[in-house]
Amino acid sequence: MNEQALPHGDFKPLDENLWTLEGSLPFHMPLPRTMTVFRLSNGGLWIHSAIALNAEGRRKLESFGAPKILVVPSTMHRLDAPVYKRLYPSIRVVAPEAAIKRVEEKVSVDASCENEFQGSEVIVHRMPGAKPIELAYEVPLARGGKALVINDVLVNVQQMPGLFGAVLKLVGRAGKFRSPPSNKLILLDDRRKFAAWLGQQSHRHDIKVITVAHGEAVTDRIPQLLSDAAKQV
Repeated sequence: MNEQALPHGDFKPLDENLWTLEGSLPFHMPLPRTMTVFRLSNGGLWIHSAIALNAEGRRKLESFGAPKILVVPSTMHRLDAPVYKRLYPSIRVVAPEAAIKRVEEKVSVDASCENEFQGSEVIVHRMPGAKPIELAYEVPLARGGKALVINDVLVNVQQMPGLFGAVLKLVGRAGKFRSPPSNKLILLDDRRKFAAWLGQQSHRHDIKVITVAHGEAVTDRIPQLLSDAAKQV
């Protein structure tokens, strides 16, 4: 399966049971993508926005636990889900209810996220003002507090050099933690409601980490950054 693994980095630990890994997109697209891995209380791995890994990466992943649940977070994040299903046939593939039909064009889905995580340690957020084709997820941290796992509705891509970096900044996809203009158009149906939801999250003191599908995890100044993002929606 190595031939299907695009270039990627190493796992970054964010907590005893939480990691991210950054990888490339096909066709030399400059926008980085990020996978989030959470170790469930039963020792299995919950994988959000999967990135196909080389042999070393797979060994590292499997050292954390056995891959058990694969979250395909939206219709735009299906790329490597089939690779994981072939490598780990018993993995449960889940997706937002509103995205299942399109996701199943690439990989069979076992359940909706809304149903799969009822009563579990993973809390599903239907974000007010956002279309239900993607959701947010809340997982507990071993050191206390919660991590908020977001897909495309927010990004945290740092400023990149060169022409591609300038283009990403121009279209609002790099340089700060925010909801980019293009994503707002595609993913939001009521900006005021979504801004209000971000504002509510900014008043929480238990969110210690935010991961996104494009860019680095946020681990400090979270209330301020959420408040700033709300004002820019």
